[in-house]
Amino acid sequence: VTKHATGINRPTALAATSEGRLFVCASSQIIAIDPDGSRNVVAGNSTSGTGVDGPGASANFGAYSHGILYEESSGKIYVADSFNGK
Repeated sequence: VTKHATGINRPTALAATSEGRLFVCASSQIIAIDPDGSRNVVAGNSTSGTGVDGPGASANFGAYSHGILYEESSGKIYVADSFNGK
């Protein structure tokens, strides 16, 4: 067991890449955590929304998304937005 990060608000889903990067759904955002512990928001914003596809902060999804998939071949991230049924 290795601790990668602390202080993430309400994590609900997790995906990992072959390089050891983690993607975490937390509070209407997707946070990327690198193996060195650095992190940044790669999608969403801090406001729970109606479920809108898009890059970066233009993506909008519910606060309690319960699934995430990272597709390595395309670099796309898919979120199961249970809050909005999308």
